[in-house]
Amino acid sequence: MKDWISHLLSAADPSFTGREEWSFGCEGLSSGWAFFLFLLLIAAVVWAYGKYAPLAPRWRRAVMAALRGAMIAVFLVLLTRPVLNITTNESVRQNLLVLIDSSQSMTLPDHRDRPDDLKRAALAAGKLDPHQGLKQEIPPAAASEVQNLTRWNLVGKMTANGKLNLWPRLYKKTDVTFYQFGRGLQPVGQLQPSNPAALKTSDAVSLLRGIHPSEPATAIGDSLRQVVKGAGGQPISGIFLITDGGNNSGLPPLEAAQIARERNIPLFIYGVGVTSVPDLILRELT
Repeated sequence: MKDWISHLLSAADPSFTGREEWSFGCEGLSSGWAFFLFLLLIAAVVWAYGKYAPLAPRWRRAVMAALRGAMIAVFLVLLTRPVLNITTNESVRQNLLVLIDSSQSMTLPDHRDRPDDLKRAALAAGKLDPHQGLKQEIPPAAASEVQNLTRWNLVGKMTANGKLNLWPRLYKKTDVTFYQFGRGLQPVGQLQPSNPAALKTSDAVSLLRGIHPSEPATAIGDSLRQVVKGAGGQPISGIFLITDGGNNSGLPPLEAAQIARERNIPLFIYGVGVTSVPDLILRELT
């Protein structure tokens, strides 16, 4: 019955899977006063038929009293002005913006000698169980394999990591749009499944294959500000920033993060690299 009323009163999509809230109220005479008047008028009708039509058969007086009672009930219901409110709530699929650092520093190999750095790299590369985190021990073979990986290779392994299954899990809840940034911000594309049934990690690998870390500078703050302002009024579930943190151009990242905070856009940051070694590169010697 409830589904039939909802279909009759609303133009909702038959495939609607959200939540409905029903509420009933009166915008006119209160229901309490209406019930009191109904009892008073019914009593008056019964008394009037008993006093002024005593010779009429009892069944006829009962029928006439019932008809007048029904008319009084309809009149009082109209006076109460009843309102049925049906509120539908359905989640809107928002957009997750993924910013990937494509500066030259991402091609640097990191010498990982600390256990936690090795475990983080092994987790990203699929050599450890992601559910156990940093509490597990890393096998020597896995440690040797990830010890000198470049940052860009680590991002590639994280993208293709079937154990982590990062991108399919994110795609179930939100649209995923990729950008690359160095000195400036460039769109890469939106993540789309090659098979309509489900997204696979290979779809993300194919999309990111066209990114080449060759930018001479890293402007994290400018890129964050640009992507936040470029979104306009579109709903954004968050910004996922993948970078080695080597900001060396433009707006300070903290100021850009404040802009995102003012617009209630959460930042999720994946720091690629190690915890202690600074980035140094000799570009020219005179």
